[in-house]
Amino acid sequence: MFPMPKLPTRRSIRLPGYNYSTNGAYYITICANNRKCIFGEVKNTKCVGAGLAPAHNKTIELSIIGGIIDKQWRNIPNQFENTNIYEYVIMPNHFHGIIIIQNEGNKRAAARAAPTYLGQIIGSFKSKCVVDCLKYIRINNLNLSAKIWQRSLYDHIIRNDKSLNNIRQYICNNPATWDSDMENPHKKGMPNNNI
Repeated sequence: MFPMPKLPTRRSIRLPGYNYSTNGAYYITICANNRKCIFGEVKNTKCVGAGLAPAHNKTIELSIIGGIIDKQWRNIPNQFENTNIYEYVIMPNHFHGIIIIQNEGNKRAAARAAPTYLGQIIGSFKSKCVVDCLKYIRINNLNLSAKIWQRSLYDHIIRNDKSLNNIRQYICNNPATWDSDMENPHKKGMPNNNI
């Protein structure tokens, strides 16, 4: 019998010992597979105010995949009755959002012994996005991969109103800072891979 090779272990980015099914607000970041710009494109929008110099705002023009992500994120409260979504932004190659878990008064959710409940919500969200993406690829007979997500996610437990407001502001301002964002492949001289 040959010995099995030792597989690399993934380091958990979760806070050890924290129960992710407890009430709270969580800041989520999920990246596109290989950080490709498949969710959309940042566009310049000129805004002119009365008597003011022109100001430039950035908006996100979602791709088909970006639209799927938007639809499935908005559907989370319908699927998980003890959750609400807050500010979120779909960037060309990553996603930021705030999700709130409120188990009070929900006996079914409170009865779950699931310290990974947040992980279950996000896992379901990511999976539904992939399923919808596969449907789109099949219907349109496209030669594309439906592997749209990077493995895992980044989460941050929002502990107070000041932190919540700072994160909300960061999310809302994310498109405006795209030109200098480290996740922007154009900044690094890489091609854009929109679908």
